[in-house]
Amino acid sequence: MSDESLLKVSGLSVSFPTGRGLLRAVRGISYELGPGETLGIVGESGSGKSVSSFALMGLLKPSAVIEGEGLFEGRDLLTMSRRDLETIRGRDIAMIFQDPLSSLDPCFTISRHLVEALQAHRTIPRAEAEKEAEEMLRAAGIRNASQVMRQYPFELSGGMRQRVMIAIALLSKPRLLIADEPTTALDVTVQDQILRLLKKLRDLNGTSMIFITHNFGIVARLCDRVMVMYGGRIVERASVRQIFEEPVHPYTRALLAAIPRMDDDKSVPLPAISGQPYDPHSEDAGCPFRERCPRAFERCGEMPPETAVGDGHSAACWLAGKEAPREQ
Repeated sequence: MSDESLLKVSGLSVSFPTGRGLLRAVRGISYELGPGETLGIVGESGSGKSVSSFALMGLLKPSAVIEGEGLFEGRDLLTMSRRDLETIRGRDIAMIFQDPLSSLDPCFTISRHLVEALQAHRTIPRAEAEKEAEEMLRAAGIRNASQVMRQYPFELSGGMRQRVMIAIALLSKPRLLIADEPTTALDVTVQDQILRLLKKLRDLNGTSMIFITHNFGIVARLCDRVMVMYGGRIVERASVRQIFEEPVHPYTRALLAAIPRMDDDKSVPLPAISGQPYDPHSEDAGCPFRERCPRAFERCGEMPPETAVGDGHSAACWLAGKEAPREQ
């Protein structure tokens, strides 16, 4: 995939200075994304999923300490000027956020949001821009598009606002779409509609996608490959089939075990991951999951490298592909 990668991230680390020292949100992750491919990034809150993408998009505070490389079509997003990044952002790379209400200006009509997004990257008369914007709203599943164009964000439902955000993101037909938990705040029915819409528009335009989520059900429906993150690191990566049928890392297994099934005994509580989430201020060099891992042993005090356990499948665990050691 290397020669054809649309995005190639190498050794990305992100830290924030705090009163307790550096908060290490992302710790040296690397991955690639091919044209037309959808990559799911899964993990609990605080695992570094969103921060890694915000770093690539130049959306973190100036105090953030960012290291590594993020090549988009051969150009490093992490070192380019703000002007160059703003040219790429919205035109070649677009992002959909978790809360559309906080991403839309309450003082602007939907029309203004869409038209300004379009005119920021193209020299186009306003009348033509409004026509394209209205057509994109319809493509995003908004039937009364002409009416919605005249409305303000607070007049729309959560599902409608998220459709507007999708329309804005796809106006310029970006090569890469980053979706940061865009269905979390929506009810199940609307969530299903949004996922169907994203899949349809992705397939229609051949857009590559990074889908950030904590929901394995979404991964199963939408993604080609998946990375599981914990403590700012990638602990497992595989195809969607492999992650569901042959999970290797204890954290991945624990996440999958916590998913309710229709045939489960309802009187038995779902298994939970014991212990406390990893402290991002920690300077510990070992496996970040070892304090909560039922298979941990002495060697877990060192950070394990990613070990290949199949074609395109790897896990950062000393026991990857092995049996757990017997207790002494």
